[in-house]
Amino acid sequence: MSNILIKNVRIPSLSKRRLESCDLLFVQGEKNEKGKILEISKRITDNASRIIDGEGDFILPAFIDLSADIHHPDNPERETVMGGSLSAFSGGYSDLLVKSKGDEGIEDSYSYCKLHICSDKNDKNVPYVYAKGLNIRELRDFMKESAENGSVIFLSPEPDPLYHNSCVTEGRTSSLLGLPCEPVLAEIRRIFDCLTLADERDARIHISGISCAGSVELIRRAKADGIKVTASTSPVYFSLKDDDIFFIGANAKVYPPLRGESDRLAVIEGIKDGTIDCIDSGHTPRTQKEKGRSIIEAQYGAIGLQSCFSAVVTYLLLPGHIDIFRLCELLYLAPARILGLKASENLDKDCRAFNLASISTEFIFSKSYLKGKSTNSPFINMSLCGNIRETFIL
Repeated sequence: MSNILIKNVRIPSLSKRRLESCDLLFVQGEKNEKGKILEISKRITDNASRIIDGEGDFILPAFIDLSADIHHPDNPERETVMGGSLSAFSGGYSDLLVKSKGDEGIEDSYSYCKLHICSDKNDKNVPYVYAKGLNIRELRDFMKESAENGSVIFLSPEPDPLYHNSCVTEGRTSSLLGLPCEPVLAEIRRIFDCLTLADERDARIHISGISCAGSVELIRRAKADGIKVTASTSPVYFSLKDDDIFFIGANAKVYPPLRGESDRLAVIEGIKDGTIDCIDSGHTPRTQKEKGRSIIEAQYGAIGLQSCFSAVVTYLLLPGHIDIFRLCELLYLAPARILGLKASENLDKDCRAFNLASISTEFIFSKSYLKGKSTNSPFINMSLCGNIRETFIL
């Protein structure tokens, strides 16, 4: 193992809410050996084998994602576990909670990038589990079991069969394009049901995919009433609008569908005031065939592991909606607390993963930037700011 020195980098202290300009000296682990941080101070003089100029950049905690769809592919065209792990690593993530059922060996597959993977095995004894495709009666019973064993139930709005294959929110854009649509009420009703059952059963729930003003307000009131709920949204809901589907096409077909401008601003307000606790990637890889059809035939989903940080910087940090400390809370501290993981508010010698990140670098998010097989990103060919220069998992 050899020493690595990052010079003149800025490190946010979440507890003190201030930035400190420091040098960082550490050893990165190799094979079965663990690395460690050796020193954090100003003007470190060390004959390190590698010296990185961090002038103007930040050391940020490696991110934790609560909503990634990664699994062993059932055909060679689908995204591989290796591709997904490379995308996560490139996007600055050290921990993922994946939606799909865990297959044997999935944890070993992630060891290539030293990622920590938690997968849903629908086991009521695990501390977190996804509830999907359940009717009200089934969900009510499930919440009772989870409340008894202390599990966190992960929920999200699900497509309503009454609005089959909806592409956009009901409104002007759906009328102009003549596309199948869904009223925003479908999401609000699902959120209301989840919150009502959680209140009745005293269950702890996390709701992802928050996309509209009505859902934000329901969660805001639920928290004020003491319901045990946390919430997350994905970058598409604070950066894009329903009429963007004109220009983006099938890659903008996600679920819940993209909303109008008032909903986008309400999601941003929810992020600012803490109603929305964190931001997840919403990573849902699709094949070219699944997305290369017409918008109506295309499947829901967009990849997001590599674009999440850049979208947060571009649409939240640089416009002044949040600061660098809130960014760390949204992508690291809050997800860790929701999962019950140990999380430090300050970089210290016990830290096992961090990012060297730039927030000022502007670049074109092109397909060549992507590490995995899937390219179904709505941000393709857009100009974004902020990138992960390198991720270190010790």
